Amino acid sequence: MAAPPPWLIVQRGTAPILLLAPHGGRRRDVRVPGQHKVNDLHTGDVTRELARLLGASVVINEHLDRNDLDLNRSHQVRRDAPWLLDVIADLVGGMLVDAGRAVVLVIHGWNVSQVACDVGIGAREG
Repeated sequence: MAAPPPWLIVQRGTAPILLLAPHGGRRRDVRVPGQHKVNDLHTGDVTRELARLLGASVVINEHLDRNDLDLNRSHQVRRDAPWLLDVIADLVGGMLVDAGRAVVLVIHGWNVSQVACDVGIGAREG
């Protein structure tokens, strides 16, 4: 397995839970509305705190701008970051061996001025 890049935080926890935070990076140059997507505010901090409380493992992109590489888009991961699949497989595989199960949650931030908690299950209205 190839080592993950230094900008990706990977930590193994004690519980069979994996928290993925793909959009915690920051844009270093000017963001053009309508052309660039925004990164998720405070996602790394929220994910770290949840991991601490739950004993979860984490994979956190806290530095790379999602406009350069979006770790939440499977086609970009397959093309530009196949090592991420190895990292996830290694963490989840260890959980399956140790606990016989694994829970994987993808953590996203919010970039509007409205206070809200949006819990999704990956489904879309038809």
